[in-house]
Amino acid sequence: MRGKPEPARVKRIYSEGIYRSIEIQSESLAKEAYPGSFLMLWIPGVDEIPFAIASSHGDSVEILVGPPRGEATKALHNISIGDLLGVRGPLGRPLPDIGSKVLLVGSSHGVSYLRFYFERYRKKVRKALLIDDGRGIPYVRVFRRDGVEVFADPVI
Repeated sequence: MRGKPEPARVKRIYSEGIYRSIEIQSESLAKEAYPGSFLMLWIPGVDEIPFAIASSHGDSVEILVGPPRGEATKALHNISIGDLLGVRGPLGRPLPDIGSKVLLVGSSHGVSYLRFYFERYRKKVRKALLIDDGRGIPYVRVFRRDGVEVFADPVI
């Protein structure tokens, strides 16, 4: 499906502080997604913009939307379960599967790439250093729930 857009429905939505996680039903995208990949998301009547794939399981993928800034993110903060979007992907290069012990480092939107890597290579990840840019850090609970030592530090 990489270059050809396909319709996809919003399956689940939840908020984490200023961030919004949106689960999008697309079996073909979920099967092909890999840590480091992104998708192009078409919001009807608004725009098409890229989003990192934060998670892939079963028949859906999850994206992380930051605070509403432009038309696209404002629209995504106002969508509902069952709404129709367009998706293309996965695009990008995979994060490499290297080493036997991994330290994840990231902040804000970058944490979405780390979450997918963590879910795929969970046994290798020992610690995560997540930097708060003043707006909170998404997915901290996901890492801690699965026993990763998380250092969530504010920017100095």
